[in-house]
Order: sequence, then C-alpha cells, then structure tokens
Amino acid sequence: MEARIREMSWEDLGVALCNRFGRDQHSALIRQFFHIQQNGSVTEYVEKFDTLVHQLLAHDNSLTSAMITGRFVDGLREDVRAVVVIQRPQDLDTACSLAILQEDVIGQTSRRDSRRMDFSPTPRPVMKPQPLPLPLPPQAPQGSAGRPSAGGTSEGRKGAAYTRNSSAVSKGPDARMSALMAYRKAKGLCFKCGERWGRNHTCSATVPLHLVEEMLAMAIDEAEEISVYGKDSGAPSEEGEQLCAISVQAVQGCEGRKTMRLHGSVHCQEVLILVDSRSSASFIGSHLLGLMPGVQKMEKALKVKVADGGQLSCQYVIPDCEWLCQGNTFTTDLKVLPLRGYDTILGIYWLEQLSPMTMHWASKWMTFSYKGKVIKLQGVMPKLQECQVVSVEQLEGLLKQEAIEQVLEVTIISEKEVAGMGSGVIRQIVQEFADIFEKPSGLPPRREFDHAIPLLPGAQPFKLRPYRYTPQQKNGIEAQGQELLKNGVIQQSSSPFSSPVLLVKKKDGEWRLYVDYRRLNAYTVKSIFPIPVFDEIVDELTGAKVFSKLDHRSGYHQIRIKEGDEFKTAFQTHSGHYEYKVMSFGLTGALATFQGFMNFVLAPLLRKCVDVFIDDILVYRKNMTEHIQHLRQVFELLRQHDLHLKLAKCSFAQDTLEFLGHIISEKGVSTDPVKVQIIQQWPVPTCVKDVRSFLGMAGYYRRFVKMFGLISKPLTSLLKKGQIFVWNESTQAAFETLKQALLEAPVLAIPDFSKQFVVTTDASDKGIGVVLQQGGHPIAFISKALGPRNQRLSTYEKECLAILFVVEQWRPYLQHGEFLIYTDQRSLVHLDDQRISTPWQQKALTKLLGLQFKIIYKQGKDNVVVDALSRRPNMKEDLPAEKLDLFSVSVAKPLWLEEVARSYLEDPDSKKLLVELAASGQKGSYTLQEGVIRYKQRIWLGGSKVLQQKMTSALHDSAMGGHSGFPVTYRRLKALFAWPRMKQMVKRMVASCAVCQQAKPERVKYPGLLQPLAVPTQAWDFRLYRGTPTIQEVQLHTSGCRQILEICTFHIIGSSVHCFGSGTSLHG
Repeated sequence: MEARIREMSWEDLGVALCNRFGRDQHSALIRQFFHIQQNGSVTEYVEKFDTLVHQLLAHDNSLTSAMITGRFVDGLREDVRAVVVIQRPQDLDTACSLAILQEDVIGQTSRRDSRRMDFSPTPRPVMKPQPLPLPLPPQAPQGSAGRPSAGGTSEGRKGAAYTRNSSAVSKGPDARMSALMAYRKAKGLCFKCGERWGRNHTCSATVPLHLVEEMLAMAIDEAEEISVYGKDSGAPSEEGEQLCAISVQAVQGCEGRKTMRLHGSVHCQEVLILVDSRSSASFIGSHLLGLMPGVQKMEKALKVKVADGGQLSCQYVIPDCEWLCQGNTFTTDLKVLPLRGYDTILGIYWLEQLSPMTMHWASKWMTFSYKGKVIKLQGVMPKLQECQVVSVEQLEGLLKQEAIEQVLEVTIISEKEVAGMGSGVIRQIVQEFADIFEKPSGLPPRREFDHAIPLLPGAQPFKLRPYRYTPQQKNGIEAQGQELLKNGVIQQSSSPFSSPVLLVKKKDGEWRLYVDYRRLNAYTVKSIFPIPVFDEIVDELTGAKVFSKLDHRSGYHQIRIKEGDEFKTAFQTHSGHYEYKVMSFGLTGALATFQGFMNFVLAPLLRKCVDVFIDDILVYRKNMTEHIQHLRQVFELLRQHDLHLKLAKCSFAQDTLEFLGHIISEKGVSTDPVKVQIIQQWPVPTCVKDVRSFLGMAGYYRRFVKMFGLISKPLTSLLKKGQIFVWNESTQAAFETLKQALLEAPVLAIPDFSKQFVVTTDASDKGIGVVLQQGGHPIAFISKALGPRNQRLSTYEKECLAILFVVEQWRPYLQHGEFLIYTDQRSLVHLDDQRISTPWQQKALTKLLGLQFKIIYKQGKDNVVVDALSRRPNMKEDLPAEKLDLFSVSVAKPLWLEEVARSYLEDPDSKKLLVELAASGQKGSYTLQEGVIRYKQRIWLGGSKVLQQKMTSALHDSAMGGHSGFPVTYRRLKALFAWPRMKQMVKRMVASCAVCQQAKPERVKYPGLLQPLAVPTQAWDFRLYRGTPTIQEVQLHTSGCRQILEICTFHIIGSSVHCFGSGTSLHG
C-alpha cells in the first residue's frame, strides 16, 4: 500500500481521497446547490449561498460564473428576483448587490407607505415611489452589435408596457436605479456622482459628461416604453373612445432611435417616409390631403396621443392606400395627421403585418417576405451621428440630477417659406406646373437668342496664367469642375483663349467657381440693347391690386453660348483647360441677352399683365381671378421655352410686394423703408462732435432742402466757440424737422435707369457708410456696423468690404449699365486692372463680374455724407440681433483703477480737475469716464508718485516689460497713461535700474587692444596722457589732477610720473 502511495502523484492522491471520503458529501452539496432558496433576508441568503459555493468548488472547480450567478438569482424571493433578472447581472457580486439594494428599497417603501396610511384619514392604495431617472451601467455586448438595453428585447419591453401598473417587473426606473447602485457599489464608485469613492471624497459641483450621457440614455429608454402606449395606458379609456399613439420624432420631423427614413411615392407624389416602431398606426401628412384620392371621413374622430403628452385629432383615413418604395408596391391604411418633417409614417401595425423581418437600425436596412419574394429596403443614412429628442419628463429628470448646464434652442436653417403658397388655388397651379420649378437636367435647346461674343476688330487671342491656389482651393476647383462637366455645362477645350478662375467660399461653406473675364470683356463689342426704366414699369401698374414675382433658377445657364463662340469662354485651372457651353456669369452683354430673350418669350403678355426686368418677372392684375389666369399663361409660356423658376425666390398673389428696391402696392409705389431707416433712426446727438457729424451729412444736400439754414440754426449755434452744449426743445425740434426734410422729395429721388448711378463709400473703425446717387440726388443711404471680426481688418480690406456690400445690396440698380464708385482708398482704383493676389481682391472681383464699373479716388475730406454714416454715434447698436443675444457678459476691471480714483482726492490739482469734469463732462483734452480722469483717452495719474512708479515698474521690471530700454518703456506708458513730466521720470527710472546696469553691456565703441610704449629715441624722452581709464580718472579727480606726464629713459629702469591739473597753455 505504501509503495502504491509513493507511485501516485499529488493530483491522483487528491482525487482518491475525495472519492473515498467526500463522495457522499459532494452529492449532498450538489443537491443543496440546486434546491437552495431564500427564506430570510437577502444578507442571510448571500452568506449561506457563498458558503455552499466555496464547499462545492473544493470538490469540483468546473462550475462557471454564469451557472453560479444564474442559480443565485433563481433562489431569490420572487419580488427581489423579478428586478434582478431584468438587470441581467454578469457576475455573482453584481447580483448580490442588486438583491441587497432591492430589498432595502422594498423595505423603505413599505415603511413610508405604512406611515402615510397611519396619518391618512381615508385608506389609500399603496403606490410605489417613482425614483429619479438614473442610468444603467454600461454592459458589454453579448451576441449583438449594440449594447443590450435594460429592458431586454423590444418584445419584452412591449409586454412590460401592457402590465406596468400590475407587475413589479414593469417598474423600469426602480430596476434601473437598483442596477446603477449595485454597479457603483461593486466598482467602488460614489452613488451620487459616479466618481471613485474614498473617505475624503467630495462630490463635484458639476456633473461629469459621462454621467449625463448615462442619465440621458436611461431617460430615453424609459420614454421608449411610454411613447407607444402613453403614460396612462393601463387606465381605462372613456366609453367609445378610440386611442392611437405616435412618437415625438414623427410629429416634430426628426429621426430618433429605431427609426428609418425611406423615399417613396403615393399616387405619383414623392414622399419622405419614416418607419417608426414607436408609433402604433400608419399616418400621412394633412398637407397631401388634396392630392390623395379615396379619402374617407371617419365616423368618430380618433384621438392620437403624442409621446410628449400632447394629443392630436384624426378625422380622415385613406383605406388601402397604395404606395411605392424602391420598385415595390404596398397597400396600407393611412390616417391623416398634421406632420411637419415627414409625409408618411409607418408604425408598428405595418411592421407586425410583415413579420418576421430583419431590421438593422445602424445600417438602416430591413428585409422581409412579401407576396412570396424577399424584399430589402435601404433607408436614408442620417448625416448626424446621433440626434435625440428629449421629452419634458426626461428634461425634468436631468434637472433633478443637476446635469444641465445650459439649454439652447436650435433653429432649422432652410429656404424661406414661399409667400402666397397658403392659397389652395396657387398651390394647385404650382403643382400643375411642377416641372418648371424643378432643377433643369441637361443643356437648354438651341435658340435664336443664344449669347454671341463679337470681338473688336484686331482683337487677338490671349492666354492668362492661372492664379495660385491653396490645396483646399484646388480641391474645391476640382470638385466644381467635375460637377460642371457631369452636368454638361462645360467641356474640354483646346481654345487659344484662356482666362483665369477664382474660387470664393459662399456663406454656407461651399465653394463657387468664377471666371475672370475682364480681358475678354475688354475685347468684346458692347451690346446696346435697352434695359427697362423703372418709371415705365411703374406707369403700367395703375389700378393693379394683386402682384406676383417670379425669379429664374440659374437664369444664365438656361441660355446657350452661340455655336462657334464657345472657345472664347475658355478658362484654365491647375487641372485642365475648359470652355462653357452655356452663358457664364461675368460675360459682358449677358444682361442684354437675357433681357431680350425674356421680352421675346413673354411678348404676348408684356405690358398687359407682365413686366420683366432682367431675370425678375412681375405679374400684376386688378383681381385674383384674372391674376390666376395670367399666372397660368406665364407658366405655359415658360414651359414652352423650357425655362425654369426657383420656387423659394417667388412670391404669389400678394397685395404688397418688394420689387427692385421699392414697395409696390394698391396705393402705388413707395420707398423701401430699409433705404431711409438709417436717417430715421439717427440718434439724438449727445455732444458737439455728434452735432457736427449730423450737420456735415445733412449740409451736403442743403440745396435740396427748402430753408435749410433756418431749420438748422438751433443746431449750428451749438458749434459756436465757447458755446455750452445744451440740448433743449428747440434743438430737438430742429433735429427732427431736418431728418424729415432729408427723407422727403425732392431729396430722395426715384432711380432713372437711363442715367448713370454713382456710389460713394467710406469705412471707419466702427462701420461702413454708402450712398447711392444719381445726378447729385441721393436715392438710398446705408450704414452698417462692423462686427468684432471685421473690425480687425486693415483699412484696405474695410474699404473693399464697403464695395462688396454696395454691390450685394444694390445690384438691381447697378447691373443695367456703367456706374461709378467713389472711394477714399487710392489703392482700390486699380482693382479692375491689377493681378489678383489676395482673398479680398478675389471676393471683390467676383462680386463685380458682369458689371460695368469705374472706381475713382475721392479725398476723405470730400466724403462728407458717407463719412458721417460710417461714424454714427450708435454704430454698435446696429449690429445684427443674433450677435447681441447674450445671456451674460463678463468684463475684467483692474483693481488698481480704484487706487487711481482714490489718488485724485490726495492731489489738489487732480481734485480740482475732477470737480470741473463732473460738472461739464469735458475740459479741453480731459474727460471723465466712470470716475477716472482721462487725458486724450489715456488714464491720468496726476501727481501720485507712488502710482507713477508702480505703473513704470509694471511695464519695465515685469516679465511683460522685460527690462526694455527707455524708448520702448516710454512708448508703452505713453499709450496707456499720462502725467506731468512723464518722459523725464521714465528716463531717470530706467537709467537707475540695477538689473539693467548689471546685465546689459555698455553701448560704446570697443576700445581695441592695448599698445606697448614706443621705444625712447633719446634720454629724458616724455609722453603726456589724457583721457585716463575710468578708475584712475576717478582717483585723480578726487585729488584735482586731470593729466599725467611720464618721463622715462631707455638706459634707466623705471620712470618718473608727474600729475597736473587742468591748466591750459597760451596757444590753447
């Protein structure tokens, strides 16, 4: 036996001992493991189960963690087990923590309810408390592409939603709170903030971002359970009342979780479809009601509950509505509801009819069997990674957790709503002629009015070198070129002509390609086709009451270049040589060509009910019935000639309409309020400078204002020398009367398009001012404040910005013929003939392409009007509202300013000056601002030597000063401060700075190497030295000696030295 034991290994010995002595015990442990149940508290059950597991693992260590965790959960009491099972714990520790925490919650709830019932006069049903909406801990993926939700599968959540009032399992928030607490306890995290917990732990005042994401995820999971069936789905509804549900995403027009967008069509009408698993039924938008056949009114209105708590009413239904999607035809009952962002909603009922199906929400596709074949529908991929809608209940939950720092309102940026589309007749006409509002496909046909480019006699082909571009611009040019090639707008070219291209970024961030046709336009014969005069158009509007305005879609690209002239439009980029097949923007004569073509197209209706100005079509009539007929006739003519309109820029059936900078109505033509808004809103002057600025602008037009001198006399009297500025009733009356006189005829003239326009521009540090004139008469004023970004531009760029603003605002006036631009920036005069090298030059040139202009230099002192407009006192108040909508503004104010203000009381001169400024506000170059005296806008330190030394030291001794020399230090101080004899004080302090004396070398010429004494040529030869070294000079100076005489001889060792004073001989 002993020999056998010696031959056995340790493992074999252990197995033999267990088989001999523990066989019965192992079997008993297995039976106990599969039959153990919770009879007392959870803590007792955990201790008992833990002991049993350890004993069992001593016999057999093959038990997996999942098997142990599952058996532990199965042995829990039913009310505890129901919550722990939903949380799907991954290990035994998490399951134990969940069970203990759930038992504590049940005990606290019972005690609170019992106390409530004791103090309540009448018995009340026991209601479990609604816990705070806390998130689930992140779970590792198991067998699926995404994170498993707290509620299990969608089917499980659906079943729980039906019994949420009767079963503890449906209390999702309770279970989620328990799971979160258990998870944080197992990981050693704080229950409140989720950070690592310790004895000295203090929760942060702000909620970490990951905690906010967890809370929002749980709030959305909770909303998904409620969204389909509503908060009170378990409560009985009113007798005979039918209920239906729709999600918030479907109503608000956004895409949420477990939704999919599809493109389809319903009765030949393109629609955007949302597949929404949280909407109970299928719906169609009420805006399509007039286009759908087979609409039936329901016997009783159907109430539709929205997930955000609202309620809609459905009165119409389209039974067995046939719709198409990706080549497949389906039939569904569609209920009519007002929808914002979608045309059709497919709910859970439609999904159940096609079950079983496979849904891939991440990739947005679904597959199912339908009529014997497998169909796969590919949804539209969202551009945003994630965008979730938060309901009111979710928002309240986040607020309770202090997880919201700011609430921002997001506004949808889209094309403006088309005016007049609210009328059913107008909408019907637009739908009838929907083809002319679509984007044109392919090239326009050849016509008699194709744009010709006749060259001057002797004109030779030219080839201009392309501009240099950044890598980003090169990518934009390549993309634009490929798109134009794909659309057939341009083609490859071998032309001897070549113009450079410009690439300008639009407001939406996209690039736009322009061709610099200045050289080609100079060689082209100018067209003399007449452009309509606005006065003639106005004369045709007599008696009209209804107006519509139509605008072309890419009007130039709807006219071909005359066959044989395409090579003249050639342009060159870094990637190739191309030429236009359609009329390009920037070609001279393009406006005349388009005007002539439109006159030909609308000739049957011209001057009867239609007027045309370039690409703007004005339709007018006395009543709506005739107006509708004429609109239909115009659309017919445009369809016949294959012309397209842009719906977003059109206005239909309006009684008041803006056209060419004027307001047209039944009463006649009036000036656009925007043109005179600057004069109307001119602020009341507060000082002599403001009065002088206003009178300078008004005086420029004094010959057009009757009795100008008499009206302005109260104002001009304020400009007299020694006159105290007092604003009273007479000056206010003169100010208002003069403003009104400037706004009335004959000052503001009606534009005459047969005459030349003149634009005068000016820019200042605050803003820009421009005036449009004709024959000396002003037509419009514009004054625009500059934002912080534009205020940092150079003077050249600001003046260039003024020209860009003019062209953008007044292009309808300027595009008919040559106009003049007056500016006080001399370098802009050569903008038209110089090579483009800066981004601002590119922007200016692209705006001016296609316009006939001439820039003329005008001295600043002669720009009286625009100088006043660009320097108005309230210029900052004119900034756009979106730049001023701030919740708070933080301003830093130095503490030493208070010391400056206190120092005035200790200085008699400053104190006297302070009293005088407090009474008058200004004395010479001195002003008072917030209790601080300023001399020429610099802070006055007066006679305070302490502050003077402190400021000098701050700008010289500090790290910012860097121990600069006197010129730099003085220049820095002079820019900020002022006090008497500043220059002498700064020079003295810099010269006495110990650091500068020790660290900086002397700025003197290097003395050179020492030279040996010359060999004496005879006995008693002597040398006289002057300008002794510094140390010797100091020593000699103390004894009154200034010169040294050294006498030496070659034969004697040593020398004789004699010192003398500053004596002078008779000969000097």
